[in-house]
Amino acid sequence: MNRNNTNTMKCLECQSNDFSLDTRLGELVCNECGLVLVTEPFEQTSYAYDANGERIREAWKNNPTLVKGMRQWGRSDRAIHTGITMCKVLLSTINSAKSLSDRVDQLYRSLYRKHVFTTTILEDRAAAVVYYILKEANLPFTLKEVCKEYDCVERRVFKLAKKIANELNNTSVFLMRDSSPFAEKYAVGLGNQTYVSKVGRVANHYDNLVKLTGDNLRPSSPVAFCWIVSLLENMGITQKIISEHTGFTTRAIYDETKRLLKIKNTNKEEIEGRGIEWIETY
Repeated sequence: MNRNNTNTMKCLECQSNDFSLDTRLGELVCNECGLVLVTEPFEQTSYAYDANGERIREAWKNNPTLVKGMRQWGRSDRAIHTGITMCKVLLSTINSAKSLSDRVDQLYRSLYRKHVFTTTILEDRAAAVVYYILKEANLPFTLKEVCKEYDCVERRVFKLAKKIANELNNTSVFLMRDSSPFAEKYAVGLGNQTYVSKVGRVANHYDNLVKLTGDNLRPSSPVAFCWIVSLLENMGITQKIISEHTGFTTRAIYDETKRLLKIKNTNKEEIEGRGIEWIETY
């Protein structure tokens, strides 16, 4: 954050002329009272610019009346803005799609005004909102990945994410609907592109199969597909290797593989070396 002291501009709340510019968030902050003055938050640059393309710090000197066009945030508005800022910083480390950024704005404001967050801490709110939005968009990111940026407790974040889903009457958002993107993501780094493609094929096969059988897929299903393909193709990619790569325990991988194969009335021993085409037609 860059510090700036100027006699040409004063804070609208405390009249101080001591400001700092956060070049990452595009925020102008009073160092005395903490008032946030923002023109264009989240510009894709290391500086904040006004509508005429001038850097804010330069514009202070050239146009002392510029601050009159800035918004003075009340307590509630400031809290909402800070929360949205935290969400967008987290989201930027995962996915830069503008549609998701817009969804953050809409969802966070709505949840805040409905008092869904209550006494939860800011980091948990940001992680829970981003996790919910990622699940809503069926993007292959885990709760662990989302919690990493702010070092949040996963159990706490998931509890809040479930509360958000309940508020929106969308508890099914956490069900695995399209496992292919998740399975292929886990497969990258375990084998070559052919292997990744085959894992995606098996995942797609099961996506269609469970719709017919009434079964469901679980968070560990995409990881199990990685092992199933290894077994089918005799590739030697073991549970331990997959566990170290994905973070799922070997027991979770084994149990989910057993459950998925049971849906097709087969087992680990029977599929070894059969090839991927066998399981697609069995």
